[in-house]
Amino acid sequence: MAIKKIIGASFDDFKEFCKKDGDNPYLMLRKARLIPISKFGLEMSLTSVFLAAVKLVKEFRENFLSEIGMSTSGKTYVYTEVTFPNQSSEKRIDGMIITVKGNKISDAALLEMKNGNNYLCKEQVEDYIKIAKEWGIPRLVTVSNEYVLHPSQSPLKVKLPKDFSLYHFSWTNILTIARLLLFKSKTTPNGKIDDEDQIEIMNEVVAYWESDGSGVCGFTSMKDSWKRTGEAIAKNITLSAEDTKDAITSWHQEEKDMALKLSRELGVLVKIKNAKSKKTFAELIDDSAKEFISTKQLKSQLCIKDAVSDINIIADAMQKKIVMSVILDAPIDKGARGKVTWVKKQVENCIDKIAKINNPMIFDENFFTALIKDIVIFVGVKHSRASIGFSLRDLDDRFDQLKDKDINRFEVVCDRDLGRDFYAPKKFVEEIEKMLLHFYAGIVQNLSAYRQPSPKMATISDTEQKSETE
Repeated sequence: MAIKKIIGASFDDFKEFCKKDGDNPYLMLRKARLIPISKFGLEMSLTSVFLAAVKLVKEFRENFLSEIGMSTSGKTYVYTEVTFPNQSSEKRIDGMIITVKGNKISDAALLEMKNGNNYLCKEQVEDYIKIAKEWGIPRLVTVSNEYVLHPSQSPLKVKLPKDFSLYHFSWTNILTIARLLLFKSKTTPNGKIDDEDQIEIMNEVVAYWESDGSGVCGFTSMKDSWKRTGEAIAKNITLSAEDTKDAITSWHQEEKDMALKLSRELGVLVKIKNAKSKKTFAELIDDSAKEFISTKQLKSQLCIKDAVSDINIIADAMQKKIVMSVILDAPIDKGARGKVTWVKKQVENCIDKIAKINNPMIFDENFFTALIKDIVIFVGVKHSRASIGFSLRDLDDRFDQLKDKDINRFEVVCDRDLGRDFYAPKKFVEEIEKMLLHFYAGIVQNLSAYRQPSPKMATISDTEQKSETE
């Protein structure tokens, strides 16, 4: 039974259309298997395991489908190695997901997957978009080890037809989604994945993805253009436009990797502020490149639910240092001395707690010692754009500069001078990710927003004292 469009077709007709019947056109595909028949390390193996997890683990399926705008109701079917009629084997598509309701296909997505150092190909993606439109499928999902800030963005600059969506996930992003589901399952009764068998399936899938040779790679190095851009800045020569954009792309990929790495440590999704502010990843790169040429700085804000503040990150290419900070609103019911004492105690409390951290993956005593030494507290004053910076010791010694000020905020800042390592592609990634974990563990998680005491009811003795005074 030939069909012309996937969505809206009867599922019975679809199944018939997938059977070879003489010379009649038919849709070639395979059911995705949790235990793939192709060799370990191939893209088809990775695709098969991923799609099987989508089908078998309810919460993983709901999470992924909602990210790509597909309904989570109905029954989900997943396929690999999809070749549509009248298409050559060179245009075989890696995967397809369909949703069936009442024996009708209600939604669908095609998937293009890359692993290892294989990058997405613009021409190939454009071909698959044409195929998807021809068969009435409204979206294409790409997965590779390339990073974007939000799934609605793409590493490629592709013009999309009307009423069509292109989504992209890095494998690290996919792995983080799975890790967060498992993190919650272990720490809460009836956790995010309810079924114990599905928890075990998800554990096995994660183990597969994290195996050496699976093709799932984290972000471990900036591009070579990062070093060339740094050398140009050091020599005060004009930056290459191509190298600058390439280096900026590395920065945003590292920005996403930092957010995902911190997410896995905390068990909550760390978001990048304004990740969706640009329609395309290319627009984001263009805007960031213009700002970088002017300021020689790259900036990011990581948002963590229930943290005292967003984490502000600056990579200063001119000074070759990384700066991380959080902002605290000053107590509104205290004078200048009380406000300064409050923030000083906050930071001293952080230093006391650092010594008690026993996570060997995070705690590096020498690194923490260097970080603490470089803590600076910037004091914000109402109606003033400039902030005054003090070391922890100087807050008391130089209080005279603050006593008549209307203090409204404090910024707790740590910076790390990387020197020549700033422009070393691998070393930069190692240092900034290490600093982020230490900064969060040592400073951010130990800071608390000020809570004004509850209003007190007057006691009898208070009333009597007032009367006697009058």
